[in-house]
Order: sequence, then C-alpha cells, then structure tokens
Amino acid sequence: GINIFFVLSGYFIAYIALKKLDYFNLNLFIINRFLSLYPLIFITSSITFFFILYFGDLSKNFSEIFRSYISSLFLITNFYFIKIQNIYSLQNYLNPYLIFWSLSIIFQFYLIFGISVKFIFILKKRLNLIISYQMLFKVFFIIFITMFLLPLILNEIKGISDFYSTISRLWQFLLGILAYLITKLPKSNFSKILEKYNLILFSFILYIFWQINSL
Repeated sequence: GINIFFVLSGYFIAYIALKKLDYFNLNLFIINRFLSLYPLIFITSSITFFFILYFGDLSKNFSEIFRSYISSLFLITNFYFIKIQNIYSLQNYLNPYLIFWSLSIIFQFYLIFGISVKFIFILKKRLNLIISYQMLFKVFFIIFITMFLLPLILNEIKGISDFYSTISRLWQFLLGILAYLITKLPKSNFSKILEKYNLILFSFILYIFWQINSL
C-alpha cells in the first residue's frame, strides 16, 4: 500500500508544481507543502505523546518513544528508525510513531523535488533553454532510472537500500511524476516513448507488482 501512496504523491505534486512551465517559486512551493503537511503531523504527534504520558506505561520503551516523537516533529522519523535498525512489522512493542516515517519521507521528497525543479529553471534561464513536458519527461526518466538502480547497486551500504530510506523510495515518487508528464505529452510523442522504452516499462511494471505482492 505505501508504494502506491508514494506514486500517487509524486503524481499529485507534479500536477501542482508543473502545471505551468514558465515560472517556479521554490520558496512558495516549500512553504505551501510545509503548511499542508506539518500542522497535522504536529497536532497528531503531540496528542499521541501526551496521551502516552497520561495513560501509557512509561516503564516500557519510553526513551525510544520520546525520541520517535522528537524525530516526528523534525520530520526525520525515517532517519531515526534507520539509526536504531527498526524493522517494519517486526517490533516487539507498540510504537505509535511508526506511521510517521512515511510522512517524513514525503516532506523530504518535497524538498528534493522542489530544488530539482528550481535547478532546471535556473539552467533554462542561463542557457536560454525551452522547457517542455517532453524535455521534462526525458530528464525525470533519467533520474528515475538512476534512483531505481542506485539502491540495487549500493544495497550493502546502510541507509541507501534501507526500508525507511528516502533514496530507496525516490523512484516511486518519480514514477508518479512520469505518469503525470505522460498525460501532458502529445499523442504522437507518447507513442514514440512507448515504442522506445516499452521493454523497460514492461519490466518495471512487473517489478512493481512483485513489490506490491511482497508487502
């Protein structure tokens, strides 16, 4: 389920940020994404913590729960779980902050995506480039392939291919971005892309189904 959620998030954020190709305000983008996500995280996380203080058993794993709470406020829960080697679905106790790792990754993706788009617009201005949906599709497709292969190649390095790693999840957001960009391409260009990358796309679709079935 979380894989599909990340793909949909990528599609949604591309729909918001790439609706117009003549201008991109990074500060406004980050502020809007922060305000859309953080207030709910802060309220939910804080209510959960105070509920544990009053009704929970503080003698059991309180230190880790407190650190999980703090990491959720700073949107780095996934990094904290990587650090303590928390294995999803195999905890021997209930950590109510387990769900916040995905929200942390989403905000980290917002930052990475926003900076990437801003960099593209800077290149546009300095090199006098014409930004089109076809060009963006090619750029994000290359990034997608890179981020898909990177965790597989560097799977022995801690923090790269980890379940909670932002790097290992970026390809899922990028898949959503590509799905949005495909909807903006002329039909002729879309047909050419399918013809050129059909083997890669078919192989990847099979991998997605394998990933979903393994959850």
